[in-house]
Amino acid sequence: MEENKDNLSQQNHTLAQNPQAENKSFFRRDKKFELFYILSGLFFGILVLIILFPAYKLLSKKENPINPTPFPQVKFLSREITNGKYSNEKYGVTFAIPLELKSGGNYYSDQSYESISMYPKAGDGVIENSISFELFSDRLNSSREGYQRLSDYRKLLSLAVGDRTSEPSFGNKCTDFIRESDKEINGVLWNIFYTEQNGTKCNPATWYSYTEIYLLHKDSVLYSFSVTPYKNTASDILHNDLSKILSTFKFTASADGKNQTVDTSSWKTYTNPGGWIHIHYPPGWSVENSHTRGNRAVENPNEINMATFSGSEGTLNIKWGPIGFGGGGCTNYTMLKLKNQTLKVCDVTNDKGEYWSDIYGDSESYEHIFGIKATSYNPINKNSPIIETILSTLSFEK
Repeated sequence: MEENKDNLSQQNHTLAQNPQAENKSFFRRDKKFELFYILSGLFFGILVLIILFPAYKLLSKKENPINPTPFPQVKFLSREITNGKYSNEKYGVTFAIPLELKSGGNYYSDQSYESISMYPKAGDGVIENSISFELFSDRLNSSREGYQRLSDYRKLLSLAVGDRTSEPSFGNKCTDFIRESDKEINGVLWNIFYTEQNGTKCNPATWYSYTEIYLLHKDSVLYSFSVTPYKNTASDILHNDLSKILSTFKFTASADGKNQTVDTSSWKTYTNPGGWIHIHYPPGWSVENSHTRGNRAVENPNEINMATFSGSEGTLNIKWGPIGFGGGGCTNYTMLKLKNQTLKVCDVTNDKGEYWSDIYGDSESYEHIFGIKATSYNPINKNSPIIETILSTLSFEK
């Protein structure tokens, strides 16, 4: 205890003689800490800059706006009909216009829609007494004129014979549209519709409607003829003129390859094991025979027999055997020419290709019941003529 007191007394004596001694000691200690703090601050500051700088660049970067791809710019142009004949090279269609009718129309420059009006040159001057021809490409978009009528016509095509609807907008809900029948005129199968007032009240001063509509859907194009007599006295005259027009309506060789002539000189011939089905097909195609019962393959040739033809342009399936091959539910029919007969068949086109089905036939012998389905891949303007040519060589004879 006495020794500690002596040491403390000695330290106090030293401080009394040199009062800055303790301050210098603490000052030296503070300088060391200050340098440590400065270096640490610089280190962490640089680290923060390294982390934040890329984020700043990313946030401050101006994004280029993505502009939507616009629809192709097309013009709505006037069309003058000369020499009493309408023709469209793109879609390969032509028909004559009776001389007693005036005609003219409009179309999009990309020809996705076209309308032609034909009305009597002489008479009461009511141009609503008219026959209208319209052409709709399946690529017609909803922002363009004619799209609503295209949608309405598609609804009509979905009707079975005898069915009726008041849905089409051009009927003003006063009219029922009835699917009457399908009729072949000059080798073209038309879907025919007529109208009846359904009892809904309409203003008689302004009411008028189509009395008859002819529709045809072929190769992704819908064609329509419609008769609109504003006065009943014009109805017979206009229907007579429409008959004249339809008798001249035909498809011709077109600029985009439809209705092209197909060279069959090197094609091969297939005959089924029974010897009564004959068909020609391109040399690059393959053929496979099989027997099935429903979805199950069997070896018994007395069951359903099938010949499958495959090529780059499409496929063809021919079935025969002791059962029937029913169909139904088709929205568009056409006339298909085989080698020795012409059949009414289902012909549907969508974004994947063109399809033919409901090709059926029978005889007194169960062996000779057959069913055929065919598919054309895209582009159908190039491949569909190949499939149709194959089918045109098909015959059933011993």
